[in-house]
Amino acid sequence: MENILIQKDGETIGITGFYRLGIHPKNPNEYWLGWFGILPEYRGSGVSKDSIDKLIDIIMGENPKFEKLMVYLEEDNHRAKRFYEKIGFKYLSTVDEFCSSSNIEKEDYFVIDTVDIVMYKTI
Repeated sequence: MENILIQKDGETIGITGFYRLGIHPKNPNEYWLGWFGILPEYRGSGVSKDSIDKLIDIIMGENPKFEKLMVYLEEDNHRAKRFYEKIGFKYLSTVDEFCSSSNIEKEDYFVIDTVDIVMYKTI
């Protein structure tokens, strides 16, 4: 897990992070967004998109073969879903469908039991 502080003018205004390996260790070119949060007063200013773009640049610097950034979220978190769609993420499946197709137990991977959907962005 890599943790990244998001700063503007020397002030920490958010945090993000990513997991180096996806569900399948055989696919090291798939990364998962661990979390993403920006202080409310900076939302809608472009900082969030710029931060995701910078995160993608960091991952590309580490792994030039990086192919896909995945994120999971609660289905009723409409603001987050709109944000991810706006910057190019697409709906993949529900978490349950994802786990079933990947032959994994939801409880073994998704530590937050309220997440419902999986989205992705192809790089």
